[in-house]
Amino acid sequence: MHLRPREFIDFASELGRTQDTTPYQEPSRRTAINRAYLGALLEMSTVLEAMLTKEYPQDHTFYELVESDCMNVFGSGIKDKLSTLRFYRKESDYSTEAETNEWRPQQAVNLAREIVRIADEKQGS
Repeated sequence: MHLRPREFIDFASELGRTQDTTPYQEPSRRTAINRAYLGALLEMSTVLEAMLTKEYPQDHTFYELVESDCMNVFGSGIKDKLSTLRFYRKESDYSTEAETNEWRPQQAVNLAREIVRIADEKQGS
């Protein structure tokens, strides 16, 4: 089965909607944020690989290379949004002492969808 990167964003949205009904509310919020970021990042890497006829390395340099190419190809708007999502992901993955705001998962999903929408529009123009 082939997984489309946008499915991570859809999953994050669904997880965000069900978070209040689970005993795992905090992990659900953090997972939703992480999946929203990963969905946007992987979608952008797929778009950029096709546009630039290149392949990104599957290592620690992946994240910065995709963000850098986002800046070069799409401008600072998408790059800044992706950087913000990465910050949310980092905060939710590593700052375990503080509780995640209940609105942050939906904010991350909205930001991820905005990134994908802008990329779709720029590809179509």
